[in-house]
Amino acid sequence: MSFLKKNLANGFTLLNMFLGFAGVINVLYHDEVTGCYLLMLAAVFDLLDGFVARMLKTTSTLGKQLDSFSDLVSFGLLPAVIIHSLLLRSHQTWVYVLTFYDVPVVSFFPFIILAATALRLARFNEDSSQDHYFKGLPCPANGLFIASLPLILRSDLYISGYNTIYLEKYIMNSWVLISISLILSILMISRIPLMNLKFSNLNIKKNYPRYILILSFLICCFFFYFLSIPIIISFYVFLSLIFKKKIITID
Repeated sequence: MSFLKKNLANGFTLLNMFLGFAGVINVLYHDEVTGCYLLMLAAVFDLLDGFVARMLKTTSTLGKQLDSFSDLVSFGLLPAVIIHSLLLRSHQTWVYVLTFYDVPVVSFFPFIILAATALRLARFNEDSSQDHYFKGLPCPANGLFIASLPLILRSDLYISGYNTIYLEKYIMNSWVLISISLILSILMISRIPLMNLKFSNLNIKKNYPRYILILSFLICCFFFYFLSIPIIISFYVFLSLIFKKKIITID
């Protein structure tokens, strides 16, 4: 087996880690949008490394551990830094009441995202039952949810109902950001069974929860753009709870 073939999947994994690192740098230099796009690109390589490893039959314990370390950077550290940056820009004056070396103490709260991601990944590595379904929210879903927030703000998205609501008013609320951090962290370390989106076959009867989720995502993208990401991730959790028994027994 050639060196390139043996390490191609690990190369994609390290590229995932690099994109997460680059995203952190961009956010720290006040370019949250680029950081969010880099997180989404990291999610693509997170899918590719596993696919390549299975296709080339080069899966290994080293690759599994390396994948977790990369995910910790891209879907744990980077999302935490994004929320940290948003908290610093939030509109509530109480955020700046208590500081540590001129940094608002409350802006350190997103550390719980990093901690929950680390715990989620450690559990995943030692639990073989998660080959067929997940226990707790997958780390990439956590990252994508958080990365969507600055992109929603940039897209100047409006929702039309009885009144027109500008989403920045809610996304840039410190209490909302703290609540999002807490809820996502709890979901990641929970034992809630959530569907694995890998198809072992295309049988509609066996996979209809997955087909419902994919169709819902496509519809949401058409109407809501970046807002479709938090909507579909929330729906993903809801749908998994409804089809809990089927998810556990699905092939």
